[in-house]
Amino acid sequence: MRTLLAMRHAKSLWPDDEGMADVDRPLAKRGKREARQMARALAGRQEVPDLLVCSPAKRARATAKRMVKVWPFEVSTEIHEGLYGGGVAACRDALVGLPDAVRSAMLIGHNPALEDLVRMLTGRWVTLKTSTVARIDLDIASWGEMEYLPAGDLVYVLGVDEMAASGSTAEASQP
Repeated sequence: MRTLLAMRHAKSLWPDDEGMADVDRPLAKRGKREARQMARALAGRQEVPDLLVCSPAKRARATAKRMVKVWPFEVSTEIHEGLYGGGVAACRDALVGLPDAVRSAMLIGHNPALEDLVRMLTGRWVTLKTSTVARIDLDIASWGEMEYLPAGDLVYVLGVDEMAASGSTAEASQP
């Protein structure tokens, strides 16, 4: 059994500087706050991943950095170039080579690739707003089986909007 936490990066700025490349967009203040909130929520659920795999985009890397700082133990972060601008195949490729010792992995990336990945693995349509996590349980013995995009179970979708509405940092909507 493997657990995949698919997370869309935290809220980013839309700078006035038209010369700024999309890949270089930083987090907004709200995004910085929400990344920490989500990290606390996952820690409270005892769902801190073994490994974090992240897009090279500045906003995704900043999301990962803020989350790792909150967690009670060190979590390694790997940058996977294909997660920026790549589709479901890039998400799959980021997971296929993970070591068997990794039982739980988090992907921090972008839409529409992450929403498409969740749909392809679970058959469920979800909306991943910024700082939202979808947990998928996969009945696979190794990450290499991701090559075939195996069927998984959508356990929950957790977003900061739902946490705020419930007054909790650990509530999740059930699909």
